[in-house]
Amino acid sequence: MESVFTVDEKWCLYVNIMHTPPWVDKDEQHEPQPKTGFHLLKVMVSSWGDCKAIIHCEVLSHYIALTVGLHCQLLERMTAKIAGKGANYGTIQFLHDPARPLFIRVARQKLPEFGLEVLTAALYRPDLVPRDYQLLLALSNALQGKACDDEDDLYRWLSNFFKSLPVQF
Repeated sequence: MESVFTVDEKWCLYVNIMHTPPWVDKDEQHEPQPKTGFHLLKVMVSSWGDCKAIIHCEVLSHYIALTVGLHCQLLERMTAKIAGKGANYGTIQFLHDPARPLFIRVARQKLPEFGLEVLTAALYRPDLVPRDYQLLLALSNALQGKACDDEDDLYRWLSNFFKSLPVQF
């Protein structure tokens, strides 16, 4: 089970303006609050991990779409990161999300080139539940009410967030 890797992506808003109704007296007028824009500032967080910890986490800008080509580039970066760690995993199995059939089809062709196996989705096996779902939920909850000025400020906040997580998250 230590050689099972998985990936998950999540859109995260980094300007979370919380509108709350103001408390005013009957005879007072409250200050109007501006509405949020139609195009919220968001980035895609892509996390790659094994059973122990997150190995590689990458933030994609809000104007970049996750395509099959980009997914293959992310696979290459993840395998380079695994090789750079020098870990002795033996045969590495990759658990892929079954919701994207085109990504799975391309990944099944690409992963053997890197020496990885594709593990079929284990929907009813709780021992193979990916841990990054919990990570990205914790990330989404931590971003509630945060307002970062720009993407650099968000990158600093995310690096501090990932450093503050326990190793066995």
